[in-house]
Amino acid sequence: MFKASFFKDVGLYDEDFFAYYEDVDLGLRGQLRGWKSRFVPEAVVYHATGSTSSRVKGFTTYQTLKNYPWIIIKNVPARLLPMMYHRFILAHFGFFVSAVKRGQIIPSTRVLLVSLVLTPKKVWQRYKIQSIRKITTKQFLDALVKDLPPNAEKLRRLRAKYWKLKKK
Repeated sequence: MFKASFFKDVGLYDEDFFAYYEDVDLGLRGQLRGWKSRFVPEAVVYHATGSTSSRVKGFTTYQTLKNYPWIIIKNVPARLLPMMYHRFILAHFGFFVSAVKRGQIIPSTRVLLVSLVLTPKKVWQRYKIQSIRKITTKQFLDALVKDLPPNAEKLRRLRAKYWKLKKK
């Protein structure tokens, strides 16, 4: 739930996202403007997971590969980009390879063209977002959860293998 004053300050959902990560983008823009969020464990949300993506072949692949980079481009402060860039590239490449293995070649490659066309717009939006932010880079970094999302089991296994190899 958002206050109307939040949307007046931060803006609305970015329509270029359409689905997947649009909520993350909005939340990060709010955070950069100094808005606070609250976790309310008693709240109940009903969400029909996959009701659109299960009906349209390649929908999830296309939206994920298109939107994930825009989160970084628009919202991550410049001083944090070098620290986050390698993780982003690895995750994005992993999404792409996984999609190709599942036979999602067309949406995976089509999204590259769309991204090339729309990325300059996202860079301009980044300029506007970063120029009016109210928090410091350290505050932004401190607010990030320093772990993988709860449903990232494949990434957890990959990370475990990496640390095991690194210890050798």
